[in-house]
Amino acid sequence: MYGKKHLAAPSIQFHCPCGHRLIFSLFVVHSTEDIDESSAEELRDATSYAKDNALLIQVPVLGTATKTFWRLSDEATRISRKLALILRNYHSVCKCLTAPLQVSNVWVGSAGNVKLRGARFTTKGFSIERVRDDYKNLSRVLKQLISIYGGDINKLPPDYSQFLLLLTKDNLTTEDEFLIVNNAALLPLKNRYFFTQFYCLCFCCCCCCCCHWVIWLLVFTALKSS
Repeated sequence: MYGKKHLAAPSIQFHCPCGHRLIFSLFVVHSTEDIDESSAEELRDATSYAKDNALLIQVPVLGTATKTFWRLSDEATRISRKLALILRNYHSVCKCLTAPLQVSNVWVGSAGNVKLRGARFTTKGFSIERVRDDYKNLSRVLKQLISIYGGDINKLPPDYSQFLLLLTKDNLTTEDEFLIVNNAALLPLKNRYFFTQFYCLCFCCCCCCCCHWVIWLLVFTALKSS
């Protein structure tokens, strides 16, 4: 048609001794792999990542010269939430892991994205018991990752310890999954100071339900942006 260019497929020509000419057309096969903003990101297995990045760190108490405390690095809280989100998203469509989650299944990107490799989800046998098993295995994997660099599990901050306990609840429900992925223990450090100050201000000035809802909204917004 007028206005359209028809590009011929590239070809290779051979001339036989008998005088015949053979033409082989080359067809370019384009990849159908989905591409997003993280596609070019380099992935590392979680074990090597944890060896190079301390997930439990000791930091000084502000305003003091000698006092310190232990906290999770932002990388650790990000990995924790990303893994919890993967589980929650699959559980929401009635899928659970076919085998217990292992550290070897976890891969971490250079920009902080987390992916699972060698793990499969299935709808077969889906139940709340399988959901609970997924989170219990996640708790075990997170502890292993923290320990790889030499982190002492006994020195975990109280809020993160409570988060791990939540993962292992024997009576965990699907409603608890919202509390898991939006847990305050997973807030990045840059958002914690503002949240803490606002929390104290609300409870010093007013203990009304509206303030509680605003606090939860702040936590949810901070986690979504991390």
